[in-house]
Amino acid sequence: MLLWDRSFFAQRRRFVKLDVGAWNDSEWIQRRALLQARPQPPPILFLGDSCMAYGIRPGLIDPLALNMARPGLQSNELGELYLKLRNDLKGTPRAVYLGMMWFEFYEAESEASFLDGHPVGLGTILRDYYERRQLSQQLVFPGTRVLRYGVDKGLDRNLKPMSVRVDPDGYAPLGDQPAPAVVSAPVQFYQKEEGWFGPSKMVNLAAFHRHLSEMGVEQTFIFMPMHPHYRKVYRAKFGEDHKRWKAAVTAVYVGRVLDLEDVLPEAKYYRDATHLNREGAEVFSRMIGERIAERPK
Repeated sequence: MLLWDRSFFAQRRRFVKLDVGAWNDSEWIQRRALLQARPQPPPILFLGDSCMAYGIRPGLIDPLALNMARPGLQSNELGELYLKLRNDLKGTPRAVYLGMMWFEFYEAESEASFLDGHPVGLGTILRDYYERRQLSQQLVFPGTRVLRYGVDKGLDRNLKPMSVRVDPDGYAPLGDQPAPAVVSAPVQFYQKEEGWFGPSKMVNLAAFHRHLSEMGVEQTFIFMPMHPHYRKVYRAKFGEDHKRWKAAVTAVYVGRVLDLEDVLPEAKYYRDATHLNREGAEVFSRMIGERIAERPK
């Protein structure tokens, strides 16, 4: 079984060029095409999950900047994102801004480490086992995750409609309608146990940061805005976990973070609990642009 697993593991880099499974998101496909069409690397790349995809309008910050966020991007997919970017970039961007919500860090971090070039270590497996009672087979046999790519390739026929039109700078408009003063979030956000955060949640983020640092890329993590009502409810339930998560991210980025969770306290700027509407994205992007301009060259 172990030899069979390692045979799949050895083929992991074959799947970097494929957009299957979660990577078959229509917005990601459009953004990747925009990047591949660039003769030079964008000077600034904005990466992350849907909060970045709908919250950052790069054209308001730098005319050559590009939003390469992918809705639903989990932290255990950052290794895959790194390899896809390295495959598509024609050079090295000057700066990368990454923004992800805390709930993208719920999953066990080690299951994506096959793309980092090595199987999962015993120490990581044991640490995840005691942090997370249900230990996936993917943690023990990383090749099974690679095999899943092959299965996805066979089942996924790239028929997802291009329902959201991505702008030339990679921004995907989510509309202008403001969220109500009181919003609810998907049920799963409230079903997590208190104490969900642990050190292993940073494994792939740290590896992603290390790889880009080796390329000489300046990196910043953005703690993205949340709807004021949702922020209040969430912090009441998971406040300590949230503090630990933010502290761990800040440690990875050695203080190069922009904590902007509270900068848009008005509900009119939000589409829902964690996404900005078009007006909010414009206001927020101009704010980001000012922060970038203030930094020493």
